[in-house]
Amino acid sequence: MRDLDVKLAQDYVKMVDEQERKKKAEMEARDKRQRDFMDRMEATTIAGENRKAAVLENNLQKYVDKKDRENYLEEERRKKRVKDDTDAQVQFLSMQLANKNERKKVDTQNKTEFVQYWNDKIADDLGKE
Repeated sequence: MRDLDVKLAQDYVKMVDEQERKKKAEMEARDKRQRDFMDRMEATTIAGENRKAAVLENNLQKYVDKKDRENYLEEERRKKRVKDDTDAQVQFLSMQLANKNERKKVDTQNKTEFVQYWNDKIADDLGKE
């Protein structure tokens, strides 16, 4: 009977050890599932944040490109206005210079005619005397 009690006690200890081992294995499996779940959530969250960051960066690059294009076009319009203004000024000054030269030519011609008139008149007056 004593052998039987010892055997039963040993079987009981084995059974409790087996239960503890299974309990420990179950707890480890639960921890692993929780870690895997958290890792998947983290990866999903990080991937979502990375997508958002990529979209934001893309939108920012589009905005910068658009601004650069607008600035370039505005600079080209400004350069054209300056060139047009300069060309208009050159044309106006050329016209003024041509008018001045024409007036000078007419004045010279008038003076020449005036002098010729008086020379002729003096010559006529001297010839009559």
